[in-house]
Amino acid sequence: MGRKWVVIAGLNFLLLSVRECISDCLTALIMLVMSILLILVTGILQTMRSELRDITGGDFQDDQWGFGQIIAVFLWIPLCLQVVYCVTSFA
Repeated sequence: MGRKWVVIAGLNFLLLSVRECISDCLTALIMLVMSILLILVTGILQTMRSELRDITGGDFQDDQWGFGQIIAVFLWIPLCLQVVYCVTSFA
């Protein structure tokens, strides 16, 4: 009777290990695909930017930051500081 439960427990552990491995592999595959897509989109946007610069000449003002862009960067500062604080407080 006792051996039966040991075998069942061993099979359950093996099944959970296989599920975790599949889940980890699937997560890694999704991250790989998303990274490749991000690189492709970045390349497409850079190509479009250079085409716009060629078409408009000197009137294309992509090197100047607007008010909204500056505010967007400053809005990330509190979050970044909190992450640094949390990481350093746990260490």
